[in-house]
Amino acid sequence: IEYIKKYISTEQVEAFVIGDPKQMDGSDSDSKQHVKGFSTSLKKAFPTIPQHWVDERFTSKMAHQTIMQSGLKKSDRRDKERVDTIAATIILQYFMESNRL
Repeated sequence: IEYIKKYISTEQVEAFVIGDPKQMDGSDSDSKQHVKGFSTSLKKAFPTIPQHWVDERFTSKMAHQTIMQSGLKKSDRRDKERVDTIAATIILQYFMESNRL
């Protein structure tokens, strides 16, 4: 939250886009409670900034495919942080495209 506070002090933020962790059948995944807790913290710290939840199913798989196509070394393809960053980019891109932003 502190990083986000610093970021918001220098950049205009119109909304938070949050990945909604779901199982393949559409039910909540085990990590949903952690994400909901983070969402609650965001609401407390930034009550005027809206939150938009986006289904994140398949984004990790899409991120892995993107990494495979990029030609990175095998050791770099296993980097979870890299996969998560690309998946977050996919979630944001989907949100922006579906809302024509």
